[in-house]
Amino acid sequence: MTSLMAYADAGLLGSRTAVGSRWFVPVSLGLALTVGFVTLAWLAPIGWVIAGAVLWSILLARVDLHVSDLAWIVPPMNRTAEYGVALIMVHQLGVSGVLAFAYIAAVVYHHYDIIHRVEILGIVPTWRVGAMLGGSGVRTVALVVATSSGGLPMWLTGMTVWIALIGVIESLGTWRHEFRRQANPMERDTE
Repeated sequence: MTSLMAYADAGLLGSRTAVGSRWFVPVSLGLALTVGFVTLAWLAPIGWVIAGAVLWSILLARVDLHVSDLAWIVPPMNRTAEYGVALIMVHQLGVSGVLAFAYIAAVVYHHYDIIHRVEILGIVPTWRVGAMLGGSGVRTVALVVATSSGGLPMWLTGMTVWIALIGVIESLGTWRHEFRRQANPMERDTE
């Protein structure tokens, strides 16, 4: 997994669908799909939003991050869609803004941890972490489905706790291990 793929946070779908793949979505089409999906979430009935979320999350995992000069725009595009759709769903249902803030804060912590881990330590998070946290696409589809079933407040609470627990525990473990490894040169030589 490259650092750009880690930044994109495609999670479970991205790591598994890219293996052995023969087709990709151009970045420009991915950008257009993201804008269309966020607009759909704002204007359309929930059934169309669910269909749009599923389509967007599958195609998000197929965006080509290796060829285009525009590949850098994929991670902010994913963040915009994930945060924007979360805020739109919360607004449309009139759910507590505190729940939305907590959810987005947990996801933002996860995204900043990815950035700092790659930039400072040169370590890309494992596939296991991406699978446990779902990735932008899976979280967004789950959020839209929870909205349609009326369980958005419960889902936001559960997902916030889940992302915070898994993200923080795994992040602290990685950073602690790396700082110990850097502090003990003998351990570094034996690895």
